[in-house]
Amino acid sequence: MKTQLHGARRSIRSTTLGRRLVRVTAGGLLLILCVLGGRMAASKMIVVAGPSMEPTMHTGDMVFVWPQSRYEVGEALVYRVPEDAPGAGALVIHRLVGFQGEEMILRGDNNEEVDPWTPTADDIVGKQRILVPRLGLLAMLLRQPAVLASLVAGIVSASVVLRTDKEADGPGTARTRVSGPASNTE
Repeated sequence: MKTQLHGARRSIRSTTLGRRLVRVTAGGLLLILCVLGGRMAASKMIVVAGPSMEPTMHTGDMVFVWPQSRYEVGEALVYRVPEDAPGAGALVIHRLVGFQGEEMILRGDNNEEVDPWTPTADDIVGKQRILVPRLGLLAMLLRQPAVLASLVAGIVSASVVLRTDKEADGPGTARTRVSGPASNTE
């Protein structure tokens, strides 16, 4: 009997320790996200679409870009197609290969020819700083209304089930149960 009770106490302690560990870990992750979020606020997230930057970047990769005061040859830049050009306003991520006066000459890593557009510093959104493979696929998936609705329905369903399960136990009851008598009469 004593062993069972001791084991139950250890189980309760380990459960409490586990909960604390989860809370501390979640708090730490939240803090990291807040710090990164502040740094990310100045950035823009771009999802790569198309093969023009392969093998460096692939469709579905997410790129975080930050504006810079100046750009150098060899850097991957995101720019907005100039207003007076076909495709105006579209975002393109390609590598800076040179300058022609104030205009920049860019080319995709997988392209033979340079881009038909020659953006200026005003057209540049920023320089690639972080590349996260395939993360953009998740972002694209979550933009689909059916997927988003399913995710919300799943979260709501889980919260209803968990709440119902908790209410079934009754107020003030513990989820950990000890089999056998509660007192030790040795």
